[in-house]
Amino acid sequence: MADFEDVRRELENLSIFMSKDLGGRNVIEIITVPLPEGIKDELYFQKLVAWCYVAFVEVFPIPLKQLANLIRANDGAGHRLLVETKDVVQALRTLRSHNLAKKSVSNQRQIALAEAWFVSNGGLPLSWEACCTSLAGRVLEVFRLLGVTWKDAVASEDDRAIFLENLLLAIDGDWPAHAFDAAVAEAATSIGLVDFDVVAYRLTRIENWRKLAALFCDREVAMQAITRAITQELKTIFGSD
Repeated sequence: MADFEDVRRELENLSIFMSKDLGGRNVIEIITVPLPEGIKDELYFQKLVAWCYVAFVEVFPIPLKQLANLIRANDGAGHRLLVETKDVVQALRTLRSHNLAKKSVSNQRQIALAEAWFVSNGGLPLSWEACCTSLAGRVLEVFRLLGVTWKDAVASEDDRAIFLENLLLAIDGDWPAHAFDAAVAEAATSIGLVDFDVVAYRLTRIENWRKLAALFCDREVAMQAITRAITQELKTIFGSD
């Protein structure tokens, strides 16, 4: 019977495999949201959903996409498992974290998917422990599939180099919007701005920052340069202490 520690450990193992094959480079970010601990109650379940959402959406989007493409090409059942699990996690997170009063097609789909999952996995009356165990087991199965797919992708010397090169090119060329949030927050703090809306600020500037990032070969150097540019821009607009 799977629990959260099994899931967390499996993702850590995947991170270790990837880092070793990529010459020590870490391509799965550390997850910093609160961990589910203690009794498997409603709060535990909410934390588990939040952790799984971050794992699927935020910490390794490009490697996950690359592995998903391989799974889709070679394992139809495995690909359905991956897609359905991601969809369920998204729906459960949306149901718990967003106002879904507006009757849009998307909202109704999310509600229906989440409610159907609770009925199928939580039982009647609803058991939070059953929900936690079921979700952990499903996510664990997906992470194990990703691990097997990674090992298969790097097993052949002929295919390994091309796969890893393409993966790194995709990672270094991808700049999701949230990747700049820390730089904006750091820049705002450095000039004394308080309660600054990082997301609102980046909305109209994200494409320009991506163009600046493309000027650099090294991702870390690019981020340092962009942080400097953001700081200068904020000083121009708001002044500094």
